[in-house]
Amino acid sequence: MTPIRALSLVVRVLAIALVLASPWLKPRKKPSGARSVVYVVDRSASMGGAGLDEANGYLARVWAEPNDGVRLGVVAFDGRAELLAPVGASEAPVVREGKDPSSSDLAAGIRLALATLPSEGHRAMVLLTDARQTRGDASLEVRRAAQMGVRVDAVPIDGVTPDAPVVTAVRPRASHVAERQPVAIDVDVRYEGPFVINWTRDGVPMAPRMEHAPAGEAAHTVELVDPTPPPGVHVYEVRARTLPAWSWHGGGVASEPKGAPAALTAVSVEGKAYAVVFSSAGDIPPVLKTALAESGLEARALPMERAADPVTYAGADLVILADVRVSGAATDDTGLTRAAQTSLVEYVQQGGGLLVTGGVFGLAPEYAGTPLARVIPVEIEDRGHVEDPPVALAIMLDRSGSMAAPVGAHTKIELAIEASLAAAEVLRPTDQVAIASVDTETHWDVSLGPQERLAELRPQVRRVTAGGGGIYVYTAMRDAYAALERVKTPIRHLILFSDTSDSEEQFENCPFAGDCAGRKPAETLAREARAKGITTTVVGIGDEEAQDTPFLRRVAAAAGGRFYLTSEGADLRRIFLSETRVLAQSNLREKKTTVSPAGVHPALEGVDARRLPEVSAYVETGRRVGADTALLLADGARPEGRPMLATWRYGLGKAGAIATDFSEGWGEAWASSAEASKVLRQTVRFLLRQSDARRADATVRMRDRVVEVEIELPPDAPTIAAPSAIDVFSVDAAGASHKIAMTLDARGPGRWVARGRGAGEPIVIVRARDARGALMAEAVGRQDRAPEITGAGADRRLVAELANLADGRVAPSPRDTLLRTRRPAPELAVTWPYALLVAAALVVVDLVLRRFGAPRRARSAPLRLDSPSAARTTVRPAA
Repeated sequence: MTPIRALSLVVRVLAIALVLASPWLKPRKKPSGARSVVYVVDRSASMGGAGLDEANGYLARVWAEPNDGVRLGVVAFDGRAELLAPVGASEAPVVREGKDPSSSDLAAGIRLALATLPSEGHRAMVLLTDARQTRGDASLEVRRAAQMGVRVDAVPIDGVTPDAPVVTAVRPRASHVAERQPVAIDVDVRYEGPFVINWTRDGVPMAPRMEHAPAGEAAHTVELVDPTPPPGVHVYEVRARTLPAWSWHGGGVASEPKGAPAALTAVSVEGKAYAVVFSSAGDIPPVLKTALAESGLEARALPMERAADPVTYAGADLVILADVRVSGAATDDTGLTRAAQTSLVEYVQQGGGLLVTGGVFGLAPEYAGTPLARVIPVEIEDRGHVEDPPVALAIMLDRSGSMAAPVGAHTKIELAIEASLAAAEVLRPTDQVAIASVDTETHWDVSLGPQERLAELRPQVRRVTAGGGGIYVYTAMRDAYAALERVKTPIRHLILFSDTSDSEEQFENCPFAGDCAGRKPAETLAREARAKGITTTVVGIGDEEAQDTPFLRRVAAAAGGRFYLTSEGADLRRIFLSETRVLAQSNLREKKTTVSPAGVHPALEGVDARRLPEVSAYVETGRRVGADTALLLADGARPEGRPMLATWRYGLGKAGAIATDFSEGWGEAWASSAEASKVLRQTVRFLLRQSDARRADATVRMRDRVVEVEIELPPDAPTIAAPSAIDVFSVDAAGASHKIAMTLDARGPGRWVARGRGAGEPIVIVRARDARGALMAEAVGRQDRAPEITGAGADRRLVAELANLADGRVAPSPRDTLLRTRRPAPELAVTWPYALLVAAALVVVDLVLRRFGAPRRARSAPLRLDSPSAARTTVRPAA
């Protein structure tokens, strides 16, 4: 090989090596003069409107500065961080309140800003905040930024300073309390002067506590004591409100400041099995309370709105729906929403017990087709039998001056009257109906009597005109209930129609707002009527923002009925008709009916069925395939009878249905019958969740948004005692629960660990179940931290610390935030294109060398490669 050809080979190998190595060549660092600044803006509740205005004004001044090519961006944060303007935005965004204002995660905002900044040049971030973080570690994130050469400036903003008492900390004396021991909670309140603390346990109000904080105290500590907490995990919500001096001396009650922040804590209480009761009357019927006590169960009544929150009853051994209305609405304070029904279905599937009773609302036609109907072991009759029960309906109309307002070609009062007459037409001639118009007193335009006489009274009703002043709501309800109490029909209903801006007399004999202390509120009157079997629907005409809309909603909730709000009088006919049709198509029957056994059932062990008394009212249902029917009701239309008591297994749990009402349907005979009491006790015990599970220890650890749960069995536990499933609920600052998906992983003999991620909620409740659905472990995790609003302005110590950690400044001017940093990051320039260029040049050199390294004759007369004899041709030198 000639030297030239050897050199060509070396050049060729070098070119190939450069091509192959080019993807792995490290980039070259070179100085960069680019400048980028990201502004991190606090939009949590502690900033308030004034704080956000100050931050937005600062951003506007920054963008107005001549920036010499500085690229700007904005990140906003509350409980979550969000990129509002990427680096290079041409104009400043307007920062508004976010979706999670009750928390402040400054660390998350810094992390997002750091990820948004480019990797080269002069980089800085500016914190516009009060530095009152409730989540995360801002100092740690600033140290990371400093290590990367990012300057951090901080602009303290004092935000809002509330003039109301603020709960700054809630600390239980113990996270775990023994059975029948009180729960003690220390509450720190920032305020000077008189105030009152309102607190709830699982949404149920506890006795308020009045306090007087002396001047000069940084925080006033109040001890709250729950003397008799039932067993289970309880969430306590505490908030403070102002109490004017005249209220401190007993002259009245102060109104709670809008948006007053609440603080939460949770405590686990040991104890025996317990049952949760949801009822239309808001309490536990006496017959049921006695049966639960005799069965060894604690009874806990919860408000209806808590039914949609499974954390409040997931640990219960039995849930009872005592004459409860179902609803298709997303939110309903008086009925079971679809979300609540779905939660109850999951509760039974996972091993819980459920008992549903009939009544005015229970097992009504509205149950048909609902999620709850899948669990109930009886068929729901979606229409009543031909022998529909008698109805008594009272319609009370607002005839105040505001009802003279025109709506199209008619006035409001004219539309209300026509709607009332149309509703009355739906009833049968034998049903009872009354129509009254109310201002400061009740005017009976049609007194309570048979519907068949309405035809001759219709002209008289249509002559009613609007009067003056507002409707006296308490008077209207009192007179209507008095009339309905005189009749004994099974269905008695009131439709109250009122203007949402002019509903007067909300307390007994107290027409106007003011000193109504000690007077009976209309809500109490409605609650008492509901307990007597009288239901109420409230129809408000006006806007949601009207002053009396909340009051009318409360009346409907207390009455266990619906609330309608319409701004158009033309809707009244539709509303009145729909309500009356619901009444007329009931499957409730009021007649004495005998009860007989349907077969062998655990609820009937030792019961002499011949001594069971008659029931005075029941709900028509049908037998369901697969259900175990224990008792039957005699029914002439169905020789086989109708179910009185039925049960079945659903998933890992059990469900039962009783076709009568504990309050009215059981009657005195059933309440005093020893055999009936035994049936109820044994039914309750039969439906209970499995309770013989091997108890395990559960531990909850929380760090920021990460939740870790550890389950550990006793050393002597058998293998079959292993946990099968785990339910983990996080509880946010508003008291709403959210399920966290977790899977148990075995980490050794008798030890399991599960990890999940929440949204930074302060409370986590954990329940573990075995393969049969039996509850085997229950624990609570808590992050005690200050609430979002503390009323102390910016934390200037933390602001200065954050700025010092990253070579920043405190309260710089908008222009100063645009200055260059001391440690700009170099720009990384890729080198692989240069390697490919060198490789290409070497290829050219290789071609040239190969050309000149060939023999001379071969260069001047190259062979014709396409000649057949080319391969055999030999060049010989001349003689």
